[in-house]
Amino acid sequence: MNKNIFKDFSFSPLRILMRLAVFFVVLYPYTVSIDNYIYLSTAVKYLTLLFAAFVFFSTYCLGYKRIGKLKSSIKLNGTEAIMAVIGFYITVNNYEIKHGSFYYVITFWSIWLMMVIGKSLNSWQDELYILVQIFTMFYAVMTITTFVSPTFYFKFVLPLFDIESQKQLIKAYQNGFMAGFTDHYSTNGMYLSIGLGVFASKLLNNFKSFKNIVCTIIMLGALLLTGKRGPLLFSVIAIVFVYYFFKADKPKGRILKIISLILVGAVALLIASIWIPQLLNVVNRFFSESDSGDVTAGRGPLYALAYSLFLEKPIFGHGWGSYPSYYYENLGKYMTVYKYRHAHNIYLQLLCEVGIIGFVLYVAFFLYNLFNTIILFKEYRKDEKYFPQSAENIMPFCLFVQLFFILYGMTGNPLYDVAMLFPYYFSIMYIDYYKENMISISNLNRLFKTLRKKELL
Repeated sequence: MNKNIFKDFSFSPLRILMRLAVFFVVLYPYTVSIDNYIYLSTAVKYLTLLFAAFVFFSTYCLGYKRIGKLKSSIKLNGTEAIMAVIGFYITVNNYEIKHGSFYYVITFWSIWLMMVIGKSLNSWQDELYILVQIFTMFYAVMTITTFVSPTFYFKFVLPLFDIESQKQLIKAYQNGFMAGFTDHYSTNGMYLSIGLGVFASKLLNNFKSFKNIVCTIIMLGALLLTGKRGPLLFSVIAIVFVYYFFKADKPKGRILKIISLILVGAVALLIASIWIPQLLNVVNRFFSESDSGDVTAGRGPLYALAYSLFLEKPIFGHGWGSYPSYYYENLGKYMTVYKYRHAHNIYLQLLCEVGIIGFVLYVAFFLYNLFNTIILFKEYRKDEKYFPQSAENIMPFCLFVQLFFILYGMTGNPLYDVAMLFPYYFSIMYIDYYKENMISISNLNRLFKTLRKKELL
């Protein structure tokens, strides 16, 4: 198990810089709707992320130097190696770079470096997790507040966004879809889904905590108010799977408990909808889309375009980030809004942009991380390995994010929206850290026996 590199830096400038770096890493995805008020320019926004990566690297080097174990090289695990191959491929085969945009490449490699370094640092886990809770709860409270007080929304929140966004937000609000403090209710849905995963994970470990119950209900209620079907459906599915693996130490009767919890939740929702009918907006959308015969909610042309572009260049694709431009040329320029769009299915868009090669690399990456997370979570729940204390709440959250990301990728853009992409990478960083710092119970018992013998001597 690694030494705590920060042990001697508790009140040092380096410690302060590390906390600032973690804050910037979380601030980056959780202010996408208002980033023009946060950063002086796009360049400054990217520099904050590069700064965070630099602080992680510097802390690692200085920490090991201080304890006399400065490593000449950093070992890559399987996750980081696959990600490095993906990074190289999308950097070379990149449509955005050819047109002067370095957004995704900077984001990708900064996060990759933090992942590689983060598994050896015992300094960011709790702080990052707490910040995610704070930001997601803020968006939940704002969603409920703007729903309860239209005056507050139209007077203080709506003017923050550009005219085109305001038109869409007003239309969404009138239809009962709450965007809260974001410029689109889809973004809000992603924030709230992650928030639901955070607090539901905490609730699993302490069902008797009034605070956890209230926070989970607030998140679920806010998510229902967005009217987003995909985030709600996939959040529920992910939570069900997390609960299933959470009971790996006591598997008997867990299926019956899951069914019971779903039924109780459905009854509670129906009762709550008597006073707040808007909570059923999501359910109503399912039925309305089904009646119209278009369960894709108008995404059919997006899917068709992605598939046709894939057939044009099936091996290498048209280049990373190319789909929005092709959408504009084929469909977007005829639209009054949404002139540039993603495919709302990351798997089809990957085939279009990076071909079969990139598709296989990314899917392998997703499944490899999910498999690692499930195995690690089961070992934790069965007490087969000793984990750091932070794993209690964070481990189920990581599994939730992994599952949600993969499922939501079928109808959304989590690979391209930083609101979802960053939490996904956060979950991988945590799993890498736990893999690096866990110790088997058998080895721990042998260590205790050795210590006892020494004491006897």
